[in-house]
Amino acid sequence: MLQILNARSHVETLIAAALESVEPAGCVESAIAFNANELLTRGHRIELGERPLVVIAIGKAAIPMTNGFIESAGARECRGVVITKEGQTGDVSSENFELFYSGHPISNPVSVKAAERVLEVLADLSEQDTVVFLISGGGSALCAKPTMKLDAWQELSEQLLASGCDIGEFNIIRQQLDQVKGGRLAEAAFPAKTLTLILSDVVGDSAEIIASGPTVPRAGSAQDAVAVLNKYDIQVPNELDQIAKTNSPPQTFDAPFEFVGNLDEAAKACLTAAQSLGFDAVIRKPWLTGPAKQAGESAAQLFDDLVIGQCLILGGETTVQINGSGTGEGGRNQELALAAAIAIDGAENIAIASFATDGEDGPTDAAGALVTGSTVTQGNALGLNAAEYLANNDSYSYFDSLGDHLIRTGPTGTNVNDLLFLFKYAE
Repeated sequence: MLQILNARSHVETLIAAALESVEPAGCVESAIAFNANELLTRGHRIELGERPLVVIAIGKAAIPMTNGFIESAGARECRGVVITKEGQTGDVSSENFELFYSGHPISNPVSVKAAERVLEVLADLSEQDTVVFLISGGGSALCAKPTMKLDAWQELSEQLLASGCDIGEFNIIRQQLDQVKGGRLAEAAFPAKTLTLILSDVVGDSAEIIASGPTVPRAGSAQDAVAVLNKYDIQVPNELDQIAKTNSPPQTFDAPFEFVGNLDEAAKACLTAAQSLGFDAVIRKPWLTGPAKQAGESAAQLFDDLVIGQCLILGGETTVQINGSGTGEGGRNQELALAAAIAIDGAENIAIASFATDGEDGPTDAAGALVTGSTVTQGNALGLNAAEYLANNDSYSYFDSLGDHLIRTGPTGTNVNDLLFLFKYAE
């Protein structure tokens, strides 16, 4: 019988299935093939010359994506640059690659050094070369060459992260103020042939938003970027103001790209895993967006339509607006879970879990949290006011005090947004 005392085990089973389905090396290997003189994908055929393949990998999944590509390439020589986040583990399986560990979610000097090195590599290419870009989430911060001083860019980034803007809005600004975003790496690679393989961490799989679209046309204009900053009452930098006055439209060009993994794949794997446990499982769309608090409250309301033995699977990417003292700890998944816990307080035999597939929910060591109708009661017994913690964006401290609610996976090496599970158990 499906019982709530097994909720954590059920969550762990679904998480394992999700992560296996979007394991970056496997995603790349299954998406490409080589013959004597061609690189083949599901939708593209790239003619190869005799020169070594150049691979530029950027993102939290850069190392395993590179290793998957090297494995598929076999004896064909590859060289390039790999840029990933500080704290990621593993090694690139070839000595022909330079590896950079950069700052995230705020770019640091290594982010700039890595971007400059990529531009140097691309500048030496000719029409006889082929460049394969391997792009995954986090790339916007990890590979950056801002048009303003780095400290000013870091300050602007911090304001945007605290504002509650969504990733699409943030990346429209990045594309205008960064020399390696919005298609500029594809332009730098010309006249070499290019192909981009993408592990999507963006709702809707918008290639121009993932890692700020380094190899695809910009998502918006400078005027759009100014509008975003005005929307969140953030001062418009002089650099952006000058670009906006030129009224230049987004550029367009043809640069082939293909997705190798996304949230849909992870959700389908969770569906199969939940069914194997005995749940009547359902994937619900559209994917979640908007403030994490509201998403948590909305998720709690879905239990009204669930019957015993059902598991509802949702996904997406919510946002957090920093309020209160600004000293709270947490991430969007923990904030969503705490808002849901308050909404289901006192309910029996239901559980909600939300986690980030990259294993990192905000600046914490947790990927998310698991809550039930007794979570707030447990907090009350310890003198913890859940509503106050939520108002101060301090969900991590709340759950950490309870001792058995946080989901900790460590960095997973992949990144395809967040997943949310709702379970309704037998009484």
